[in-house]
Amino acid sequence: MRNVSNLLPFPAFLKCSGDAVLAPALLCLDSVPIIGSNEPFSAATVAAARGGGSSLPRLSPTGCSILTQILRYGQGACRAFTDSVASLKPHDAARVGADPSGSRVLEALLEGNAPAKVKGTLLAALADHWDAVATTASGSFLVETAYRWAELNAKEAIVSRLAAASKVLEVTHWGPSLLRKVGFGAV
Repeated sequence: MRNVSNLLPFPAFLKCSGDAVLAPALLCLDSVPIIGSNEPFSAATVAAARGGGSSLPRLSPTGCSILTQILRYGQGACRAFTDSVASLKPHDAARVGADPSGSRVLEALLEGNAPAKVKGTLLAALADHWDAVATTASGSFLVETAYRWAELNAKEAIVSRLAAASKVLEVTHWGPSLLRKVGFGAV
């Protein structure tokens, strides 16, 4: 009998230790393990996928749904999971935020009972990637949620990244509304 484990891609997140593997394992539960791949993720990545007719690899809808529900529990029950989500590398956090199912996970963390420090860690990880997240329809909802919950310096990071991507956002269905909601100029 053939060994099929050699045919499957090795999830890079399995190299993580302790609770750090919880969120990536659920996010990639029954899909291609794209979390921990160390591939850069940017607005150009999203645009290239759109322009080339291909789509970005998707996270596991089932795993994301499970993780979203877990993050809604009290902090005593889900601390390891909130810490695992907040400890995602910046490019992985952006990839999750731009995914239709993954963005719901990050919204659940921001709207849930996680400590302000954990929420701040997640917002800091996304600071250089708000433009990539906002260029997807699902990510635009995450940007709105983050802007509502963010401290002043995180709000500045969001607005500055969206301002840099304003030309790209203005041609999307959700872009003008998003830019108005974050207080960016006369759109």
